[in-house]
Amino acid sequence: MTTGEYRKAIREYEKYHETNSEINFYVEMATAYCHLREIDQAYKCADALMSMGGDSVQEAKELKLAIALENEDGEVAKEKFKVWSGARFGFSLKGISYPGQLRLAKVHVKKKQYKKALVYLDGTDEKFSEACVMKGEILLLEGKLKKALETFEAAKQSWPDDVETYCFLSITHLCLGDKEKSKEEAEQGLRVLKKKIRVGDELKKQYKDLGILHALLGQFEEAERYFEQAEDASLCVDCLRCNCSKVWLMKAYRYHLMNEREKSLEALSEAEKICNDDLDYDLFSKLIREN
Repeated sequence: MTTGEYRKAIREYEKYHETNSEINFYVEMATAYCHLREIDQAYKCADALMSMGGDSVQEAKELKLAIALENEDGEVAKEKFKVWSGARFGFSLKGISYPGQLRLAKVHVKKKQYKKALVYLDGTDEKFSEACVMKGEILLLEGKLKKALETFEAAKQSWPDDVETYCFLSITHLCLGDKEKSKEEAEQGLRVLKKKIRVGDELKKQYKDLGILHALLGQFEEAERYFEQAEDASLCVDCLRCNCSKVWLMKAYRYHLMNEREKSLEALSEAEKICNDDLDYDLFSKLIREN
């Protein structure tokens, strides 16, 4: 993602400030500034969050820790956290809330430190669907298919309306060779998605999900139509990208399912140009290149 696109993302977040909670606003702004390597601005967002008082103070401390871990030496970051938190006995997960642990897991995922990310996700995955799906993706990437399946199944039981879970359940069953079960999960995901579809901020993400679910069902022309709509949609608020790499990853996987390897690798290459440092890219790259 280019500097200009992150600038646009910041403008979009400022525009939606009135409809977002104050906490989410400052967290999202800090994340965007980190991508721009404007660390002082990211810390200012955390300070603004801390000034709100109450529960926001702990949130702000953990946000500062995430900024420090992402941009500074790990030990230095931990020492800073002890000062910010007033901790007397060093750095420990016990002092970090579940949202804070999820944020730190994301930092390690960004650095491709997947085993470290799993440490933060254990326990957190019982609280947030995002953490559960992230954990399942890492396990799938590591080739631990049965554990990944168990994780996605747990996510479905806890969050039956999370469409992404059905996508990954379908993919995991496909990796295990169970095409019928893969189809069942994709069909269920499509039913859930069609119930909650709406226009607005998340429309681009919905087009992506519609595309991959139809591809998993073998409805390739319908899938391509939705991917084209995803490309034409405005800024993807879900992933902070104007030109979203996940659309290209989904298109690459569609070609993979169609046994069109050359086109699949071309689409994968397009995704890499936009963003080649996230978990989604590593996972789909492995699924496509090794199968």
